[in-house]
Amino acid sequence: MPPTDPVIAACLEALQRNPHDTETLARLGALHHARGEMEQARTFYFRALGIDPAHFDSLAGLGKLSREVGLLEEAEGFYRTLTEAHPHRADAWYDLGNLLRDLRKLERACTVFRKTLTLNPTDERARHLLSVLEGQNPQTPPDAYVQSLFDPVAERFDHHLVHRLRYHTPEHLAKLARELRASGERFGTALDLGCGTGLSGLAFRSLAKHLAGVDLAPNMVARARLKGVYDALTVSGLNAFLDTTRNHWDLFIATDVFIYIGALETLFEKATLRAAPGAWFAFSTESVEGPDFEALPTGRYAHSMFYIQKLADRFGWEVAACRGTDIREEHGDPVPGHLFILKARNRP
Repeated sequence: MPPTDPVIAACLEALQRNPHDTETLARLGALHHARGEMEQARTFYFRALGIDPAHFDSLAGLGKLSREVGLLEEAEGFYRTLTEAHPHRADAWYDLGNLLRDLRKLERACTVFRKTLTLNPTDERARHLLSVLEGQNPQTPPDAYVQSLFDPVAERFDHHLVHRLRYHTPEHLAKLARELRASGERFGTALDLGCGTGLSGLAFRSLAKHLAGVDLAPNMVARARLKGVYDALTVSGLNAFLDTTRNHWDLFIATDVFIYIGALETLFEKATLRAAPGAWFAFSTESVEGPDFEALPTGRYAHSMFYIQKLADRFGWEVAACRGTDIREEHGDPVPGHLFILKARNRP
């Protein structure tokens, strides 16, 4: 049966003319990987390596694939081969550093990120992760780092998040909102901050008459648009969007978003300015003990209940609900977090 993807079909046709074209083989591997067809992807990557054992895109692709399905030791082998074959490629070292971070080999990860920065001093992703691992607790990650986490995996993001990480936070948060919304009345306007591929939009669609989404990553927004649940979608940073929107919103949603922000003062300030009277703010956090927030070795941020209460008090919100939950799994272990519903206090 011929492939339905025209790009895959064109690559297969090109491969018939030149079966030893490593670039075409690697591209077929990447195309199948993007579709979640892992065995087909591995087959094409290995065919390319059979012709050129140092082929960059094939080694990098196998490393990414193995890491994604949880074969971390195997991924380390591919990345080490990659850095040995291409010692001057900063992106190869960055990928190895990320993998070592997953393996909790943190000192070695720091060494590799320093190597990355020696080769490419402008790599904001490596600089951010190095500062996290060195305990500097950066206030917020650079946009380039956040975008790099999501745009390359947008096509298979939903399947990975729901099936591999057991992620159901949007549904749980929407359920909590419905429990508190005893009247069943829909919100007039809702804004999904960091909407990603639209999983929160699906969960909250029935709660809002008008639902808008905003996200930094263009490929994620493109996937969200395919779901057809948003009335409006924008590619933008969250603070920049809140600076320019003319709307006053009845409901803000932020599921699995604060873990990629860190310090929340600016976002809370801007959201408060764009909140309609009686607005709600529904969001999730990853938990940590302590006064405020912490940058974790995973690259995510965890926020304390005390910090959220402090922000609520400062910016005029009431904590209407706070519920402990496991927000996802990390290498098979549950990650504890909280679901929050805040309500705006009466303001002039």
